[in-house]
Amino acid sequence: MMEIQIGLKPLSTNPQTNLEQILRFDRTSNATALILGTLLKENVDNNYWEALGYESFSDFIAQSGFSFTKRTAYNYIDLYGMYIKWKINYEEFISVPYSKMLKIKDVIDEDNLKEWLAKAKVLSRTDLMLEIGEAGYKGEVFKPMPKVYLCRDCNLWVVICDVKDLCSCGKGLTGDVNGSKVQ
Repeated sequence: MMEIQIGLKPLSTNPQTNLEQILRFDRTSNATALILGTLLKENVDNNYWEALGYESFSDFIAQSGFSFTKRTAYNYIDLYGMYIKWKINYEEFISVPYSKMLKIKDVIDEDNLKEWLAKAKVLSRTDLMLEIGEAGYKGEVFKPMPKVYLCRDCNLWVVICDVKDLCSCGKGLTGDVNGSKVQ
């Protein structure tokens, strides 16, 4: 493990080295996620958690002092599964942020794998989700998350979506729904 002395001296001295360092550590976090996925999958497959005295894999994750949650552990395992299933080149795999890899996992297949990897590499998360929404999940209805922001004038929430996509049953909201406003 590399040791860096944070705060004692600058980690970069100019814009280019700063960018290079950020990219280097970003790739390292993607590689770390893949390695953790591999180790966690081995733990599940071999019941290592049981041999360590835990009642379940969930207990193992919750009680071992990890910095990640059970959900994140399963996300790491999903990353490993994608890597193995699709035989993606390691360097290409870690060049795509792992959060984006998880976003595309339900839309990729043999025919569109390269296309989705390229999109995940260059599109913002929001644009990627819009692309996924247009492509649609396999056999499932998918609606991308609507954009929500606070109006500067009235300090109320604005939701940008089709009115038909807003809840009006009364179970999810208190108040009446009128367009994108909750009154």
